[in-house]
Amino acid sequence: PFTLDELIQELSLKGITYGIDWGKCSEAITSCKKGKIVIARGEPAKPGKEGHVELLFASKPKIPIKAEEDETVDFRQRYVYNSVEAGEILAIKHPPEIGTSGISVTGEIIIPPTPRDVVLAAGDGAILTKDGKRVVATRPGRPTVARRHNMVKVSVVNELVHNGDVDLSSGNIVYKGDILISGNVTENMSVESNQNIMIKGLVCAAKVQALGSVFVQGNILSSTITAGKTTDFQKKLLPALHILAEGLQEMAVSIQHLQEERNLTMRDDKEDIGPLLKFLLEKKYSYLIDAVKVLRQEAMLHEMCAEEIEFINNIKKALVECPLTVNNLSELLQLVQEASALEQALTYQPNTEGNIVALSIQNSKVIATGDIEVVGSGCYISQVQAGKNVNISGVVRGGTIRACGDVYIGELGSKGGAVATVVANPTSVVTIGRAFVNSVVRLGGRSYRFDREEQNIRFRMDKEGKLIFVNL
Repeated sequence: PFTLDELIQELSLKGITYGIDWGKCSEAITSCKKGKIVIARGEPAKPGKEGHVELLFASKPKIPIKAEEDETVDFRQRYVYNSVEAGEILAIKHPPEIGTSGISVTGEIIIPPTPRDVVLAAGDGAILTKDGKRVVATRPGRPTVARRHNMVKVSVVNELVHNGDVDLSSGNIVYKGDILISGNVTENMSVESNQNIMIKGLVCAAKVQALGSVFVQGNILSSTITAGKTTDFQKKLLPALHILAEGLQEMAVSIQHLQEERNLTMRDDKEDIGPLLKFLLEKKYSYLIDAVKVLRQEAMLHEMCAEEIEFINNIKKALVECPLTVNNLSELLQLVQEASALEQALTYQPNTEGNIVALSIQNSKVIATGDIEVVGSGCYISQVQAGKNVNISGVVRGGTIRACGDVYIGELGSKGGAVATVVANPTSVVTIGRAFVNSVVRLGGRSYRFDREEQNIRFRMDKEGKLIFVNL
C-alpha cells in the first residue's frame, strides 16, 4: 500500500490537482480491502438548452371534444376546428441558453457543447416581428407549421376545405376563415365562419352563418342562412320597429273598415278616431304599446338623431300617453309611413357586408347585409331580407321579400292567389316581370295589391311620397 507521501507524489506525477478528496485518500492508504476508491472528482460541464419554438396552437386541424361521464353527448358537437383570428400570436422563439463550463481533475476547463439555435420564419398569412421572436397571424384561418432542419415556418391557411357532407360524422363546423364544403349541409347541422362560406351541395334543415358572404350552389331547404353582421343596437331595435310598422298598418286598415261600415270615408278629416284607436289598443293591439316601450328604452341607451327621437316621442304620445288626441286616420297613416321608413333606414347599417347567392330557396329564412341573388327556380314560402339589392330571376311563391335597395323578381305570386309580398325602401325601385292577383308591393308606408295579372311593371315613389308604377 501507498503511504500518504507516495500517494501525493503519484497524484503530482499524473497532474491531478483539482477536486482531491483527502478523506478518501486517507481511507485508501489505510484500508486492507480490495476495490476502487474515488479520491478526486472534477466538475462536469453542464450543457445548455437548445433554441426551440413554442407553438401557441394545436398542430391538428381539428380536435375531438371529450364529454365527461355525466354529460349528455351531442354528436353534432364532435370537433373543434383549429382556427385563429388576425393579430393572434402563433409562435414564440426561445433562444438557446449557453451551458456552464466544467473542470477536470487536472485543472483543465471543460467547455460545454454549443447549443443549436433555431430559425423562426413566417409563411403566408403571418408575419415575423422585428426581433424575430414571434409570428403573428395577419388573417383569420387555420395555423400550420412546417419544419426543415433547424427552421420552423408558421403559416395561416385561410380556407378550410371539408370534403363530403356536414353531418353527424363530421360534426358542426365553426371556423374563423373561409370554408369550402364539397357536399351538403344536412339536417340539424350548422356551419359558422368569420369569413365566407361556399357550399357546393344543398342546405337542408340546417343553419349557415357567415360574417362574409354565403354561396350555395344547390337549394336552400327549410334552413336559416345569414351573411354579414349587424350591431347589437339594431338587433334590439329592428324587431320592435317591424312590429310597429306591421301592426300600425293593420290597425289603420281595421279603422278604415269600421269607418266605412258607419258610412264614413278617409276624406272626412274632421272625424275623431281617438276613441276607436284607444278601444283597439286595449282589446287587440296592446302589443304595440309594448313595442313603443322597447323603442323608448333603447333610445335612452343609445344616441339617436333628432328625427328618430321625434318619431319615438310622437308614437309614444299617440299610442301610450294620449290616443284620444288622434283626430283622423291620416295622422295614423303618417306614423305608419314613418315607422316603415325608420325600419328600412336602420335595417342594415352593417359592421360587415355579406352577400348570399343560391340556386333556390324553399321554406327558409335568408338574411344578408348586402345583396341576395337567386339564380335558379326562385323562392317558395320564404322570408328574404337584404341590406342592399334582391335579384330573383325565377318565381316568388308566397313569403316576403324585403330590401333596402332595388328589387327584381321574374314572377311574383301564383295563379292560385298565394300572397307574395315585396317590402322595399322608399328610395328603391321594384321591377317585376309578371305579377299575379293578390301579390303586394310596399314602398315605405305605401302599398299596391294586384287585382289582376300584369307583366313588366316597375314601382317607385315620387317626390311627393306617392307610389307610382309604369309598364315597361
